[in-house]
Amino acid sequence: MNNEPLRKPQLFFLRIWAETLADGQVVWRGKLQALPAGEAAYFQGWSGLMAQLESMLDSIGSEEV
Repeated sequence: MNNEPLRKPQLFFLRIWAETLADGQVVWRGKLQALPAGEAAYFQGWSGLMAQLESMLDSIGSEEV
């Protein structure tokens, strides 16, 4: 049996878009916003999204303790 405290579910708003650079390369960019707190972060690519999401979840988790 797991003795770790349960965390409340979190709600996020995710907006993603493709952006064409001057050299014609397409990159994915986005904005991740924690709701209802409103904390927002911009990112580029999948790894950027995951890094921002982990960071936001870590900060929310540290506030709950």
